[in-house]
Amino acid sequence: MKRLRGDRGGVSEIVGALMITLIVVIAASSFAIFISQRQEATQDQQLLEQKRALENVTVLGVRPQLNTTSGNTWKSMNFTISSLHTGITSIESIWINGYPLYNGTMYRIGPSGSLIGETYSFTSGIKMDELEYIYLNVTSENLFNKGAVFLVDRNINIELSTELLNSFHVNFVPPSAIITIDVLPLWNNTLSRYDMSFLLDASLSDQIPPGYVLNYSWIVDHSGSMNYYWGRKVVSDVQLTAGDSVTLMVTNNFGMVGIKTLMY
Repeated sequence: MKRLRGDRGGVSEIVGALMITLIVVIAASSFAIFISQRQEATQDQQLLEQKRALENVTVLGVRPQLNTTSGNTWKSMNFTISSLHTGITSIESIWINGYPLYNGTMYRIGPSGSLIGETYSFTSGIKMDELEYIYLNVTSENLFNKGAVFLVDRNINIELSTELLNSFHVNFVPPSAIITIDVLPLWNNTLSRYDMSFLLDASLSDQIPPGYVLNYSWIVDHSGSMNYYWGRKVVSDVQLTAGDSVTLMVTNNFGMVGIKTLMY
């Protein structure tokens, strides 16, 4: 009987040892799986960071259109989005001056080079192929905040947010219109005398790069009569008197406008 109890004790010891071994094996396997999952998660994160670093989209240019009823606000604007890397880009949202774009008209370049129209939607975003260009035309009615007003003498800031949580900002700055009026003597052949001429000078007007000034236009309101001139420096055909106004409109390569009115 003692021998039997001893045998049973030996069996219990063996079973206990096997249980400990099994627990150790399970723990080691679980730890190995944990390490493998951790390494896989780290690799996935590193791959995501690499994709995020390579992603690059931008807005190449903006073409705003003036309101016909109000010369100091934009009616609509066209802008070009470009993908600058060799991969698929998913743009999830577009913001203009802090307002999210809800919808709009979008154009892609087709195989023949013609533009193919699509509808941009906030819910679906934009899928861009590698090195692709996309054109959008939007108005204030296409924003979530319908009726938002964009003044011509204010910056246009466009933000693109992507599926990879990247955010790309492009800020377009309008030119500044600065008027200088010099009074110069001008010989009058008809009357054989010197009259006063008025040199309208926009040379001090400037533009922050990469923009540059394309043209200068003037409106001289002389006692209710409108006189129009074009150029950086022009001589007014009329003699300015008290109460007359001179308006300068400076347009840059993006179609943005700087406006200044000076009362004489």
